[in-house]
Amino acid sequence: MILMCRGEVWIGNGGVVLCPACLGHDIVKGGFFRGKQRFECRGDGCGRVFVERDPRQLVDEIQRAAIREIAVNLVLAGVVNVAGIANATGVSVRTIYHDLEQARG
Repeated sequence: MILMCRGEVWIGNGGVVLCPACLGHDIVKGGFFRGKQRFECRGDGCGRVFVERDPRQLVDEIQRAAIREIAVNLVLAGVVNVAGIANATGVSVRTIYHDLEQARG
């Protein structure tokens, strides 16, 4: 199972740090940034630099992404309107419209 978060550290099975850009495991530590470990990907010219995050934040982001996906599907199905979803989830109407445009294609 891979836990993912927006552009930061992805943790794979066994606690291995994976690059969020290429999912490579050729990662080296690169010091600290604002008290958090910094990593650099050395795989196939990727060079992505990213920092570790609290696992609790990862779970929160995954849950929020799932709720937004469900909300977009409800709007596309015509079950609820955009304003209702925005009020229920605490996400702005503009963000819901952006997600709808991405879902429609």
